[in-house]
Amino acid sequence: MAKKFNPTNAADRFAKLGDEAKKAKNKADRTEMIPISSIIMNEDNVFSANDTDEEIQSLAENIKENGLIHNITVAETSPDQYLLISGERRTKAMKYLGRDTIKANIKSGLSEFEILKLLFFANSETREYSTEEKIHIINDFKEKIKRFSINDKASVSAFNSYVSEAFNIHPRQASKLISISSELSEGLKELLFSDIIDINTAAAFAQLPEDYQDYAADLIAAGNQKDTKGSVQKALDFTKLSKNVISKSNNSLSKNKASYAYYSKRLESTREKIPPLTIMLSQEGTDEEAIFKQINDLNEDIRKYEKILKELDEEKEKMLQLQGKDIDKIFKEFSKSRKKSQPKPDDTELISKEVQKLEASVKKLMGLAPSKELEKISSLIEKYRISQDKN
Repeated sequence: MAKKFNPTNAADRFAKLGDEAKKAKNKADRTEMIPISSIIMNEDNVFSANDTDEEIQSLAENIKENGLIHNITVAETSPDQYLLISGERRTKAMKYLGRDTIKANIKSGLSEFEILKLLFFANSETREYSTEEKIHIINDFKEKIKRFSINDKASVSAFNSYVSEAFNIHPRQASKLISISSELSEGLKELLFSDIIDINTAAAFAQLPEDYQDYAADLIAAGNQKDTKGSVQKALDFTKLSKNVISKSNNSLSKNKASYAYYSKRLESTREKIPPLTIMLSQEGTDEEAIFKQINDLNEDIRKYEKILKELDEEKEKMLQLQGKDIDKIFKEFSKSRKKSQPKPDDTELISKEVQKLEASVKKLMGLAPSKELEKISSLIEKYRISQDKN
């Protein structure tokens, strides 16, 4: 199944991010001209990963002509040393121009986590990002915050709200991006990044286990290239039916899961009762017969719980196998319908193939015995190709 992102832990880490980042962003401790040589580039900055030399040079020319419009933002880490928060491209452009100093909003007393929050919030607002870039940025940022332990409680909506605000998108769209970043298969991500499917479609596919996402990708890949919308719709129809099957299975699987959790706890608590009884056997004046009976009874309970858990595992496996068979059947039906509806080559395709054969023959004859007649034919073929390109 697709790897799941734990939204509860993420929400903890993102608690109050939006408000705090906004306040910090709008409040510069002081503004000064600082030496560029005293600025340390931030290794956590995932926003500048794709910046090119050409972009930096272009920005440098703009700054040369119009001046530095927006100050950079830095965190003072020690006297006369600063960690860059926002403005890496501007800093590089000023360095490219040979400038020694740059105007900066300087913040003091920030923790490492506060700097990371500011880094994400400030940089995500500075320019437009493609869907692919947003997905990569969300993933990278989630990885970076794993090194922090945040105890503040927050809801999942707080995390969605933060991403929504950071990228200036609707909360629903933010929720879909988060789901896609964590749960969509790599094959379907490629289709999303290639604009073959949109975010709404990708989010629908992300709700399927990864194996079934691959089925959806196969239906799209095997479809008619001239009718990608039709192929995508088939994959969505497959997804809808598959989700119905999964939904029905989940009712039984949820009961199985609850029973498994209950008997696992019973097993664990029963096992914990045996060591104290074993210690008692070594103590004087202990009724050994009674204790041995208790231990035997507990061991009997342990065997009983282990048997139940094994049966629950087997039951779960059977349910998943049945679910898989039902979805395999749906996939095969969709694959058959695709083959039946595969259009035959139209007249234009047939003519195009014949023209290709004719062109190859003319080129071969021109190499053996050039003539005006062959040149005319070659010219007509070229005119035909031009007319087809226009159509």
